Amino acid sequence: AGSPLAFFNQAIASRHLSDPPAAIEAATAFFEPRVPAYCLMIVGDDRAAIAAAEASGFAARDSIPLMMLAPDELVAPAPPPELEIRPAADLSFVDLFGVGFVDDVGARGPFHDVVRAAAAVDGWDLFGGFVDGEGVATSAAFTLDGCTGVFTVGTSPAARGRGIGAAMTVAAVGAGRARGSDTVFLFASAMGFPIYRRLGFRTVSSHRYIAQT
Repeated sequence: AGSPLAFFNQAIASRHLSDPPAAIEAATAFFEPRVPAYCLMIVGDDRAAIAAAEASGFAARDSIPLMMLAPDELVAPAPPPELEIRPAADLSFVDLFGVGFVDDVGARGPFHDVVRAAAAVDGWDLFGGFVDGEGVATSAAFTLDGCTGVFTVGTSPAARGRGIGAAMTVAAVGAGRARGSDTVFLFASAMGFPIYRRLGFRTVSSHRYIAQT
């Protein structure tokens, strides 16, 4: 994405790497002239790749489940009656994005820059969740070739435990369905995992987030 935030500049392995050192070297050669930080997403049980990354100066961090469903498999609970979900078509509340997970004040500006850039690309649908006029949650969906990715699902700490995150996820899945998607995927955080599972998402694999040290 060209962001200074590593998580937005990813080299993702879709399968076990046949030559991990060469693949990691290629990722480094691609990213280093372009961005100040980047990361690797390696299939979770590819121990040879994880070891090669660590030998190259990276640190293996979280294991992140990849979850999927077809839109008609969604188990959608009724949204909280106090929640108003608005499409972010005019980006009037772009600063709300990251409310649930961007704790570093210095990271908020670059994060919002990525959201603004994404919104200019066809296929994105962004949503804000409001309670009594106050922004408390976000979600986003990107649809391409019949597949939708769900991103930036987050709820402010004070508004958690009320079904708001689930409702924001349902809104994102609905956006994909409206665009004709037949597959929806997301990478689940530890906090979001049980919510997504209740909505009907199933785990199909996991990736290890490998960060620069």
